[in-house]
Amino acid sequence: MRDAERCVALNPQFAKGYNRKALALYQLGRYVESEQAALAGLKVDPENAALKSTLKTAQIETADSPEVQAQMYKFRQESRVASWCTQPY
Repeated sequence: MRDAERCVALNPQFAKGYNRKALALYQLGRYVESEQAALAGLKVDPENAALKSTLKTAQIETADSPEVQAQMYKFRQESRVASWCTQPY
């Protein structure tokens, strides 16, 4: 997250930095902020396909209530842990 924020701070015209930030926020379960970061990036580069995709993904989550968003985040975290535990060394 810090890397993405630093990237945007160093070059606010670098659309990829906004996508990195939006993706990091999404992975942290901060879906509203993820959507905002993607929208900010699209102001810089309105045709950026990665940002459009990230925005669409975030908007799916923000359509739900905050309670549902929290449940989905928890579910994703538990799924990741379960997949790590089943991977062979």
